[in-house]
Amino acid sequence: PLGALDKKLREQTQFELVNIIESVGVTCVMVTHDQEEAVLLADRIALLFDGVLVHDDHPQELFQHPRSERAARFFGGLNFIPARRSGGSAATPIGSFDLDPETAARMPEGDGLLTIRPEHIAVNGSSSGNTISGRLDSCIFLGTHTRCIVSAGGFRLEALKSVDSIMLQEGGGLSLRFPPEHIWLFPADGTTGS
Repeated sequence: PLGALDKKLREQTQFELVNIIESVGVTCVMVTHDQEEAVLLADRIALLFDGVLVHDDHPQELFQHPRSERAARFFGGLNFIPARRSGGSAATPIGSFDLDPETAARMPEGDGLLTIRPEHIAVNGSSSGNTISGRLDSCIFLGTHTRCIVSAGGFRLEALKSVDSIMLQEGGGLSLRFPPEHIWLFPADGTTGS
């Protein structure tokens, strides 16, 4: 219902809708293909693919802990690396990564797919643990941050770096850190798991 509005009016109307729904205290069902709008407006999101309900949960859960690569991609996930989880770590072709103990138990043991959202990868940050080296293929200034495309161990990864005084050189080396609390694994075949 908000698709024909310009960006500023659309955002203002979204906040108005949230306030109206909360003040009236009614259940509202909204159908949208806009992931940001769904996350902003919803207490719960029902994700359907090809007419089949694949995940129904709170927005943060769908965003941070997708059940499949397709669900992760739908919510803006772009980084996928084959992994094998054993206890509190995941071995991948680009390195081994420690996992967050609180969420590791919810991830599949054995083969799976590791994902981390672009905004959670630390570019040229602290090199303590979960850090890999890569080559910067391209970077695009987007105003509030820079979009970095990095080659690492035969994989192409995307990271978002906040704008600061450190300039990045295309073709140059850099480090990427995967914070354990932002790493997620799901079954490689797309089944739900736990």
